[in-house]
Amino acid sequence: MPLPLEEQTEKVLETLSAQAAARNLRLADYLQLFADAGQVAGVEPSLVEFDSLLEQVSAGLSLLPALPVDFSRADIYAEHD
Repeated sequence: MPLPLEEQTEKVLETLSAQAAARNLRLADYLQLFADAGQVAGVEPSLVEFDSLLEQVSAGLSLLPALPVDFSRADIYAEHD
């Protein structure tokens, strides 16, 4: 069973804070590295570079459950018809 959103948010914050500390950076500076990725000379990161950044950010986080095969946009907006 997945954690409640608030606990997931806390876990993400803890993980990112630990990753920043391991690099001797403030959390804001560490997050800025990701925000700046692809902004150098207007060049976007390659798919491999972007995938690597996502792997670094998600390191240490638990996996979320897979969505059902028949999941669709309608499942998200069913209450807003």
